Amino acid sequence: MAQNASIAFVQVAAGATWNTVAEVGSATLTLEGSPVDVTEWNDMDANVLPGVRRGRIDLDLYFDIASGQHTTLENYAATAATEDYRFGLTFPPTPTTRIYEALGVITAFSIVAQAGQIIRARVTIQFAGTITIT
Repeated sequence: MAQNASIAFVQVAAGATWNTVAEVGSATLTLEGSPVDVTEWNDMDANVLPGVRRGRIDLDLYFDIASGQHTTLENYAATAATEDYRFGLTFPPTPTTRIYEALGVITAFSIVAQAGQIIRARVTIQFAGTITIT
């Protein structure tokens, strides 16, 4: 059965404090791995070994220069700072929140501005370590 989910939060750590990123329009969490093909010559069936796991969060923000978290993400992108990130997803039937947490680095940050339109920012956070799911 299809479920209607909502973004519970996207947070970035500042020391021992978790700060919630405001104005998140949409977010995509991707967990993937690149298997290593070890198929022998003349074997008709593919054989693979588990490869390196990766995860990332892609954010679409309604960018606000007055938001401390938006400018923090912008500065982290400029300095390649490695920080802890959390992505929370809430879904029914009872409000259940699934949390994905890992050390990460911002690998892409772009601001999209059109005349007379809301300013948006796109942010890609690449996980750089063990991903914890709770």
